[in-house]
Amino acid sequence: MIQRIQTIWLLLSLASWGLLFFSPIIGFASPDSGAWMLYAEAIKTATGKETVMQTIPLLVLFGVVQTLVLISLFLYKRRVLQLRITLYTMILQLFSYALIGLYVYQGSRMLNAGAGLLFMSIIPAVSFVFSFLAFRAIRRDILLLKMVDRLR
Repeated sequence: MIQRIQTIWLLLSLASWGLLFFSPIIGFASPDSGAWMLYAEAIKTATGKETVMQTIPLLVLFGVVQTLVLISLFLYKRRVLQLRITLYTMILQLFSYALIGLYVYQGSRMLNAGAGLLFMSIIPAVSFVFSFLAFRAIRRDILLLKMVDRLR
């Protein structure tokens, strides 16, 4: 399992996506009112003590993506199914950016504050790249096995 390169890519995607559960994704700042952070579960104040708005659909989406990457990681013997699940994971990762954008729009309107990118804002894109590299490696394995079967 570990000797295949797609396992490494899926592990990196799993680890990078797991970071999103514990750290802020987007920051909001207003000169009048203060600062807030968008986490996976809610928009909280900068200190993290007071919740301003719940973002449960985002938390559920992050959990589904994390679970699908984990399932795909252990499907190394069923390459076609692993390929499909990785493709679904990539689609959901793109959808997560749209959902983050929606919460940024709602949060900035509700808080009357400007949104600012943090380092963790690029993690969904990094995880998408890792998933894409895993997808390519899985597809390459499938094509290689088909070619070997033709030679027999």
